[in-house]
Amino acid sequence: MKTALAKQIYDDLESKILGNSYTSDDIFTEVKIAQLYKVSRTPAREALELLLANDLLLHDDESEHLIARNFSNKDYIDIFDLRIKMEGMIARLCTQNATEKICESLTENIILQSFYLEKQNFERICELDNQFHGIICENCNNWILQKINRDFHRYTKSIKKKSFRYEGRPKESVAEHKRICDAICSGNADLAEELASFHVVQVKRNLLEHGYCK
Repeated sequence: MKTALAKQIYDDLESKILGNSYTSDDIFTEVKIAQLYKVSRTPAREALELLLANDLLLHDDESEHLIARNFSNKDYIDIFDLRIKMEGMIARLCTQNATEKICESLTENIILQSFYLEKQNFERICELDNQFHGIICENCNNWILQKINRDFHRYTKSIKKKSFRYEGRPKESVAEHKRICDAICSGNADLAEELASFHVVQVKRNLLEHGYCK
């Protein structure tokens, strides 16, 4: 992205789109976005171009206007179903590439998760959750999986936070992460794959049980 202003606009619009803050009646134009953020049309255009490239904006079939993508329950179910398979593959590949440095990063992350679990700081645990999966993904040595996985995590970021609101889930999540970490650092690729897939199954199950992704 060419300018810092465009990045700020993109980040704000991305967050709102992923939170389903817009309807099909909301039309996105350079002029409208420039006026909204009090900037010139150039950063507004750059932000809109990237949102379109990342499939967060789309052309309305009838009017051809740019509108925000709305994420349905089916979309979330489809993403989580794909992630169940993908996270397992990524964990397997990471295990095959695991170094002492990677294991140190994962272990440090788990220690911090445990610390903030005691403090009941679920917002921080959610951030560390994203970092934990990021470390594994970054070291799977497969850029295609990395790209798709980053998109999936971004798409489900807002809804995944909801899973940390329910009693017992943060503690379960930290325990699941620890077992994944142990499997990766012990070189057990089969177990790492199984545990990583199971972890996503549990996230999806938790959301289904509480009325999301139904």
